[in-house]
Amino acid sequence: MADTSASEPLTKSPRIGPNAILQLEEPLDRMLGQGALAQILKISRVAMPSGQEMVPQEDVGQVHHTMWRLFPQQAEILSEHAGAGTARYIAANRIPKAARVLLRVLPRGLAERLLTKAISDHAWTFCGSGVLDTRREGGEIHFMLRENPLADKLTQPPHRCIWHAAVFAELFSLVLGRAYFCKEISCCALGADLCHFVVSRTRPTGHFKGLQL
Repeated sequence: MADTSASEPLTKSPRIGPNAILQLEEPLDRMLGQGALAQILKISRVAMPSGQEMVPQEDVGQVHHTMWRLFPQQAEILSEHAGAGTARYIAANRIPKAARVLLRVLPRGLAERLLTKAISDHAWTFCGSGVLDTRREGGEIHFMLRENPLADKLTQPPHRCIWHAAVFAELFSLVLGRAYFCKEISCCALGADLCHFVVSRTRPTGHFKGLQL
């Protein structure tokens, strides 16, 4: 279920799947007009990803930071839509149809564990140099990302990792065929040791389309 070219070896780490940038284009075009991503890329001094290769994590982080700096009022919803778009791409292109069908008919707990393992096995596609740990606790799935390379420590005021939360919420919802939500209860960008995401069927207080704000 990796967001990368199927034939590309793991030789260019630390890199991240190109959809972390490419999925920004549709919401940017819709909300801010065609060419907004090109403007962000130019300011960031980052080339448009081909979609066939992984992207240096520094480039991805710079593009997201530039978007927040240029469009602070729209950045939250843009990040959310880009994260959801990334999840839709993964579900459609990186998870075999037979696996998607099987996960929807398995008992919920087993399906959640299998999907969590698949995400963990391919964490290098979105963690870059970060380290992902997972655990299941009381019906909740916990993703703990240490040294998250996409945590934006530059933008002021600081913000949580909305893109990640949207990816997790949308991926679980799409693949398992039930509504899931994600909240980030600690964030490297806010001074925590790790970005800690909690995925569950329970809508969090203050929920905003997959993220606890």
